[in-house]
Amino acid sequence: MAEKDYYQILGVDRNATKDEINHAFKKLALQFHPDRWVGKSEKEQKEAEEKFKDINEAYQTLSDPDKRAKYDNPVNDDFGAWDDFGGFNPFNGSFDPFKMFRNRQQQRVIIGDDINITIDVTIYEAYNGAKKNITYIKKVHCPDCNGTGSADGKEKTCPHCNGTGTISEKKQNGYMISIITKPCPHCNGTGKIIENPCKTCNGSGLKTVTVTEQIEVPKGIFNGAQIDFPNLGSEPKGEGRNGHLIVTYRIKEDDYFKIDGFCNVYHIENVKFNEALLGCEREIKFLDGTTKKIKIPEGTKDNTNFTYNKKGMFNIQNGNTEDYNVIIKYVYPEKLTKEQKKMLEEFKW
Repeated sequence: MAEKDYYQILGVDRNATKDEINHAFKKLALQFHPDRWVGKSEKEQKEAEEKFKDINEAYQTLSDPDKRAKYDNPVNDDFGAWDDFGGFNPFNGSFDPFKMFRNRQQQRVIIGDDINITIDVTIYEAYNGAKKNITYIKKVHCPDCNGTGSADGKEKTCPHCNGTGTISEKKQNGYMISIITKPCPHCNGTGKIIENPCKTCNGSGLKTVTVTEQIEVPKGIFNGAQIDFPNLGSEPKGEGRNGHLIVTYRIKEDDYFKIDGFCNVYHIENVKFNEALLGCEREIKFLDGTTKKIKIPEGTKDNTNFTYNKKGMFNIQNGNTEDYNVIIKYVYPEKLTKEQKKMLEEFKW
């Protein structure tokens, strides 16, 4: 059994539905995202980072039906198996110590490689949500050998593993018997040996290609968030199941809008200090594309913050739309003329 309790990490019941797992992940991922711990102590940032990694690890396992099934019903390679009640039974299947091995070979599914990529999204795409075409490299079945890796279509059973794809070692320590299995190094776990390899793929059965897929950019996606897309990864050699495409989202810097943390959006409005002191007007933009003329009152101080309720980013954690802030920043001249200096001297109070 895995050392970590993924259900406990996400705070869900072992019978939790996929929607419950997704909801728990989004809530915790946003709570412990590193961007939210900027400014905290080094210890707190480190703890949040480790927690964030555990949350992602737990989600990657429990959100995938196959991975979750293996996690819920693990088999111990040393001996025995975990029973239906969550306890380890060293005599589970002890009447036939090779039964467990045979069952595992019958159920073994070849899975293609997972692919990890990072994509850039604009702040507008994160605000509105979007469909985005992405291009990446994956492995697919070689067209010249139909994915077999053999130039003439011929292959023979691996004599080292007898076609099982694995080799096993049985060790006995007193009354305890341990059976350790591992992929056969002679056939790379395929159970077959090719004598005349395909020249196109060098016998791998796979060819590297560039593909384009359309994926979702969820509304309110935050910087560093990951989404797992099943079956969009590389194809396996022979029959089996495609790997996963794991996408990390990175929000690009914007000239106008800034993000502090994961959903706190603000804008810095540069104003000449004399205009701020005397009062002036400015036109500002919102994420929804609208604009608004605002009055900057006479005597407005540097770093004054104007808040506009529910005009900011959608918060995945609580389902609310956050506020939007406009921060007034004084701009000073780089050089002063003699007349300007004289006026400032007269301005002393």
